Amino acid sequence: LNPLLGAFRGFHGRNMAKIMEVPAIGELPLHLLSSEWTTGTAPAQIVAGKGKLPTDKLTITQKKFLFSVDISDEEMRYATVLDIVATTQRKLAESSARTSVSTIINGDTDTSATTNINTIDGTPAGTEAYLAFDGLIKKCFSGSTTADGGTLAFADFITALNLLGEKAVAEDIMFLFGTYSHNIALAIQEFTQMYINGSASSVLTGRVPNFLGSEVHVSRYLAKGTTAGKVATGTPANNSKGRMLLVHKDAVQYGYNGDYNIEIFRVPGFGWQVLGYYYMGAAISSGNAGTDAQVAMLYNLS
Repeated sequence: LNPLLGAFRGFHGRNMAKIMEVPAIGELPLHLLSSEWTTGTAPAQIVAGKGKLPTDKLTITQKKFLFSVDISDEEMRYATVLDIVATTQRKLAESSARTSVSTIINGDTDTSATTNINTIDGTPAGTEAYLAFDGLIKKCFSGSTTADGGTLAFADFITALNLLGEKAVAEDIMFLFGTYSHNIALAIQEFTQMYINGSASSVLTGRVPNFLGSEVHVSRYLAKGTTAGKVATGTPANNSKGRMLLVHKDAVQYGYNGDYNIEIFRVPGFGWQVLGYYYMGAAISSGNAGTDAQVAMLYNLS
């Protein structure tokens, strides 16, 4: 299990149906002022009622993810130091966890030319993992919870917090950096100055500490993007700016159908093929059931 998956605390299940609806329950409004019951008449609150649970539904659709590795007869015969098949099985399982994280972050089901956030100057081939479902970044763009951070400063984190609205509570939120944006943040004075006060300084630890009451996570799959916060595949040089997400821990709802499956096939005269596959789906609950947005992004960071 990838550590980042464990940080998400929204619904996550196993052995799920191919298509499953998950309830999203929002919060109730404030209580009403009530006078003492002094008559035999039923109070208006009981007769009419004042509200009900604000609910919505998220649809999680399972998709199959697959990868195969070819192992030649020569590798099997002469690679005596390693158990090639066992090593391949382990690598496939690790890849599946990384695929889940990458898709939760970058998922976008749009297959139109120059539209998908992962290839704004091209067209998806149709087999990319990110086509499985819409992820965190796509939710930020569709919900208009993005901000151009420019030269990253501590005040930009406050800007991101404000995009989540007044219901955002520090302990329910996490900052998710990409490798590049994390490296930028290491030099922010508020983090380096911790060197004066204690061992949490980025100067000593090499990582941004938890701050503003929220956890910090880093993922290489929140890669650099263009100045517009999306990714150009035809012109990779345009992907020169960092991106950072602010995510409510309940925002990600995900699940699997069964365990990770590995099958090994003999290809006569050539070698072996190791095939790994699994079924997984996810949905982002930001803005459902009458709640504020639960995902925000800073982009164009340098």
